[in-house]
Amino acid sequence: MEEGDYIRVLLIEDNLGDAKFINEMINEARDFRYKFDHAFRLSTGLEYIQKKKFDIILLDLGLPDSIGLETLIEVHSAAESTPIVIMTGLDDDELGLKAVQLGAQDYIVKLQIDSNLLIRSIRYAIERKKISQKLIESQTNLAEAQKIAHLGNYEVLPSGNWITASEEACRILGRDPDLGPGGMNEYLFELIHPEDRDTVKCFVEKVIKDKVPVEMDFRAAMPNGDIKYIHNIIRPVLDSSSGEVTKLFGIIMDITGQKLNEKALIESEELSRAVFEQAAVGIALIALDGRFFSVNDRFCQIAGRLRQDLLGLTVSDITHPDDLQRDMEFLQRLKDKEINAYSLEKRYIRQDGFYVWANITVSSMYSSNGQLKYFLDVVEDITERKWADEARLQSEETAHAFMTAITDSAMTIDSTGLILAGNETAANRFGKHLDRFIGTNFFNYLPEDVIDLWKEKLSQLLKTSMPVRFEDERFGRTSDNILYPIFNSRGEVTRIAVLTIDVTERKITEIALRESEKRLSTIFKESPSAIAIIRIRDNFILDVNAAFETLTGYSRKDILNRSLDQLNIFANRDDRAKLSKTIGQKGEVRNYEMSFLAKDRSNITVLLSAIQMEVAGEQSFLVVIHDITERKKALEQIEKYVEELQQNKTLLEESANELSLLNQKLNESNLNKDKFFSILAHDLRSPFSALLGFAEFLSNHIEELTQDEIKEFSQRIYKSLNNLFKLIEDLLQWSRIQTGRIDYAPVKFDLHRVADETLDIFQVNSSQKEIEVKNNIARNSFVFADEDMISRVIGNLLSNAIKFTPRKGKITLRATEKEGFLQFIISDTGVGISSDNMQRLFKIEQTLTTEGTEKERGTGLGLILCKEFVEINHGSISVKSEPGKGSDFIILLPKP
Repeated sequence: MEEGDYIRVLLIEDNLGDAKFINEMINEARDFRYKFDHAFRLSTGLEYIQKKKFDIILLDLGLPDSIGLETLIEVHSAAESTPIVIMTGLDDDELGLKAVQLGAQDYIVKLQIDSNLLIRSIRYAIERKKISQKLIESQTNLAEAQKIAHLGNYEVLPSGNWITASEEACRILGRDPDLGPGGMNEYLFELIHPEDRDTVKCFVEKVIKDKVPVEMDFRAAMPNGDIKYIHNIIRPVLDSSSGEVTKLFGIIMDITGQKLNEKALIESEELSRAVFEQAAVGIALIALDGRFFSVNDRFCQIAGRLRQDLLGLTVSDITHPDDLQRDMEFLQRLKDKEINAYSLEKRYIRQDGFYVWANITVSSMYSSNGQLKYFLDVVEDITERKWADEARLQSEETAHAFMTAITDSAMTIDSTGLILAGNETAANRFGKHLDRFIGTNFFNYLPEDVIDLWKEKLSQLLKTSMPVRFEDERFGRTSDNILYPIFNSRGEVTRIAVLTIDVTERKITEIALRESEKRLSTIFKESPSAIAIIRIRDNFILDVNAAFETLTGYSRKDILNRSLDQLNIFANRDDRAKLSKTIGQKGEVRNYEMSFLAKDRSNITVLLSAIQMEVAGEQSFLVVIHDITERKKALEQIEKYVEELQQNKTLLEESANELSLLNQKLNESNLNKDKFFSILAHDLRSPFSALLGFAEFLSNHIEELTQDEIKEFSQRIYKSLNNLFKLIEDLLQWSRIQTGRIDYAPVKFDLHRVADETLDIFQVNSSQKEIEVKNNIARNSFVFADEDMISRVIGNLLSNAIKFTPRKGKITLRATEKEGFLQFIISDTGVGISSDNMQRLFKIEQTLTTEGTEKERGTGLGLILCKEFVEINHGSISVKSEPGKGSDFIILLPKP
């Protein structure tokens, strides 16, 4: 790095104080200047890595959206060529070692560093990364150089057992390079031709004895029976302490061709080694009658025949019939001395029946007295080029057919964005006919907010010559784009293939799936009901939630990977047999009452439900358990209560008197709430009057009543008590608001999701009245408010809409933006509200309670609580209604 350059640093750290401290330490450097980028989250850091090139990445392993070594794995995958230094508050040597093994260059503890240590770590990490990359490059270059030079190296023990062998060494010796030394099942000496083994052994013994390198040639036996000539250099590797030979290092080179060339040079004194045997092209000497009398190895390779088979054959014997006439015509013109040479492309028929394309140049060779002696045929194999030309034509035809057939947008552009080709889908997507689409500039059709992104990705492709894949948002849709380089014959990128796939629906599905999985996980973990997953084949417990631990008294460590028999939680062993039988017959069980034994061996009465499902490829049961111990006790108390109703009459009357006195005291201490408590006293007296009436009637006539009549009176008592409970619950909620004791915790959340969850709660109510409820709120309609309060507001308004909408009516939820707020509207086709009653809505001193279309009752406080909750969240609520035509409740909530 030249002096004056910047070291570009990316810090991924969520602690602002640590980030500031690190920045200050880096800026203390005197010999180099630093450019500093800071990301608080892993996702932001990954975006920086995509957009910029950094010299060093400083990474904290504990981030808001990623924890531990997974953070390092993601960053290293995104910036594999950039050195990474882990900075953490944990002094953990084992974690540091794992981090280095996963690709980090260093691991430093924040509390133990100073400016010099940090800067030195950065400099060393950068240099180590460079050295590592150079080492990889040098190893790759060495292997490539060996391959080009047909030169390999190996190491063996003095006994001849293999230690290592390079890929080229394996190839030279006829073994599989992918197996490395594993492909060398024989000893070194077993690879040597039997006639040369003793000689080679003598040379090896000399190396071991005299500890000096030697050179030798030997013949190697190939697995297919062929013989190769090998030039071998062996040198000893000595132990640094004892000086003894520990292994032998050898370099081998295939000199088979050289040996054959030497033989050919002896047989043919007229030909030059460099021109004939070692030429990169095929060379053949052709007699005047067309017969070959001398050929080089390259010609044999091109013709696909052995030398001894070629000698004596004629040109016409190995020429493709379709090319023979033209070749013979030129050859005759040479004989007639009309021309001295000719060139043409023709096909040779190989011995295996296949043909090769060749570019031949045939020249007349004369003796010193001018007599025509023979023809010199120089042959270049152009089969690959011919096939490439054919493949290119086929590729272009295939590409055109592919672009026409696919339903995704496909086109070809140049580096400026000019559209060179495309399919109907691409043209239609921008509202153009294909003939008017081609020849225009692609960037003219893009929204302004994505043009820079496309130009950046196009520039990246042109710079790296590598495919680029990215997503963009345009016209309300998500597109997955793939840019692929198309090279010319010089290896330059002149065109770019563009494939655009609309993945909007897939994205929506992925988001919905993640939310669904998150909800299911939350339900499992946070459910107040005990839940367990049990593997069927061995009754082992795979997972439980916290409620299961609380119910049984066992910890997860006690429970997981143990069977039901090992836990011994069945108080009655017959219950297990009955459960297995029921599940075997029906595949599930619902609300089976039984007794469990807790860890302390106490007895718990439960209702158990189980359903069969697949978990991680194993058939399992999802078991939900409700503790009804207290409910059983409560039922026993109710039975006792029915028996004692007559004695409790006086107590109820006294309680009513006490409540009346308490009501009077509250009125005296809260003069500003006089009207409210007057209404409250009226609504409290109604259920109490009903309770007293039912109690008195039961007291006087219980012996005369049937079981069904007693059950009916009990249900009425329950209904009155339930209405009274709802009234008191609303009162307590209103009281908390008035005294400022309610928690207000605003967050950013999706109103569409909260509305969906609330609709699920009231689905039974709406279905009973056959009311159609639609959530038309767009996804990602975010507001900034207390999620629990707004959920209660939606619940109250939805409950009112169902109550005042007749059967087969319609309720619609929708939302729009309005002056920095999100306007949320619940519309119904109900009975509507008169203008007089609308004046009384949302006022505590004028509470309004009205029966629903099917005599449903309310507390009269719901809309008052809605108004309080909305105003706490800095919003407003209003209503538009017309009798007989329904109502619109309009809520304005602040956006994030």
